Amino acid sequence: MTDEVITAASTKFVEGLIEEWSSFVPATRALDNLSPEQAVTKLEGWPHSIAEVVAHMLFWQRHDLQTIETGSEPEVDQAENWPAVTSDDWPRLKDAFLAALEQAKEIARDPENLERVILGGKYSVGARLVWFTGHNAYHLGQVVMLRRILGAWPPPGGGME
Repeated sequence: MTDEVITAASTKFVEGLIEEWSSFVPATRALDNLSPEQAVTKLEGWPHSIAEVVAHMLFWQRHDLQTIETGSEPEVDQAENWPAVTSDDWPRLKDAFLAALEQAKEIARDPENLERVILGGKYSVGARLVWFTGHNAYHLGQVVMLRRILGAWPPPGGGME
């Protein structure tokens, strides 16, 4: 790798990639109309429930948002990386996850902030937002697959095949 700063594309692209359009199902739709019981169901052969996958994504979203805010990586407690989730936790967890996406979209709307260099001059804020979008895309694919197996797909409004 060179000493060149890794940057991202336009504000509209980064904001849209976070949630509104892309080659994958938006998080709002992937999580729509999912009951707490469905969210916490652990299927045989799968290590995590949908709720645990969402909690994992939220953990890293918060980590990335803090990195963006401070410019440096916070320490990570790996024990918190895959938190346990109960059905009572699900509504609050889902809302917190979607709120973090909104926070990221707000950050993406500021072109000067997107170009701001963080992490000792290695990445721009925009590049970090794209990074976390890729992580979410990977895990949202798992959510969709788990929903299919549970018979809870597609959500209202449809879903991609």
